[in-house]
Amino acid sequence: ANHTEIARLHLADAAQEEEIARLRRKLAEGGRAAKKRRGGPDSATGCLAELGGKQNALLVQVKQEKLRTEGDLEEVQENLGYVVRAENARMTQVDDLVALALANGADPVDVQAIKSRPMH
Repeated sequence: ANHTEIARLHLADAAQEEEIARLRRKLAEGGRAAKKRRGGPDSATGCLAELGGKQNALLVQVKQEKLRTEGDLEEVQENLGYVVRAENARMTQVDDLVALALANGADPVDVQAIKSRPMH
């Protein structure tokens, strides 16, 4: 899920960069005409306001995604902690069973072969 969100953010970022480039071109082209008509949507001021608004919207979106991702990361770390503790408990049980088997006369070669089997 995190990879999908990150990929979506990269796509949104690329689209935002394209929009910023478009607005900058519009600003450069409209700068001369803006001297005649101040404050219109094609004026330099209008272009800057539009650019600033879009950048602020993207910043808010990125911050929201960051918070969601951090929350997901905390959940994954918590779950990983449970898995590690469970695995440690299982390994302790295996070690205890090996010691018990060897103490009761089990063949050490057989015990080691069983203990070394790959897990599926």
